[in-house]
Amino acid sequence: MGYFLDEKRRQKLRWNEFLDIVRDRKDIVVKGVEDMDLLEEDGPFDVFLLRVTDQLSKDDAPSQGIITKLQRYFAKHPDIKILDPIENQQKVIRRELMADLMDKLNAHSGLNLRCPTSLIIDFNDPNYLDKLSSLKFPLICKSLSASGTKLAHLMGIIFTADHFKQVVDKYGETNWILQEYINHNGTIFKVYVLEESYMISRASLPNYENQKEPFFL
Repeated sequence: MGYFLDEKRRQKLRWNEFLDIVRDRKDIVVKGVEDMDLLEEDGPFDVFLLRVTDQLSKDDAPSQGIITKLQRYFAKHPDIKILDPIENQQKVIRRELMADLMDKLNAHSGLNLRCPTSLIIDFNDPNYLDKLSSLKFPLICKSLSASGTKLAHLMGIIFTADHFKQVVDKYGETNWILQEYINHNGTIFKVYVLEESYMISRASLPNYENQKEPFFL
């Protein structure tokens, strides 16, 4: 098994604990990959775990080089089980793509899904604030990029159009997406599927109505 994960991701996955579990297993060999030019030498791999959302979000030569070399290697070795495939990770680094994907699932799959209504802010439109009236407050305010930037993990809750003006004054005219905040009783569910389905709930944000000031998480 090969893997390409940054330190933050390894900590989140408690990766060292996993390595301790498999260290004495003769049927499992785990190897981290750091130099993409040595993929052939580091292999072969039956399974390859990778997280490249940061690299996909950047246009610099080193990041694009990593993506290109991984894609070339996986194309040469199609039997490798990849978690998650690069093309799947591309869908989650732009929030407008995620919203569009959820809309398509709701429209065509027959599943009972609802993606909150969203609006991508176009600062070239002088009437962009007026378009906020098409949404129901409160709103979640995020950057379009979900990875690789300082604002990617910043999330604000706003309750009026004037609150959004305060966001722009503070953080600038970046690419913002506004999405209706759905009250959900402080609980979210994450579903992980590996042979069987497991549903895990965890604490989330409380229900909101109106507040005088926006706030950020």
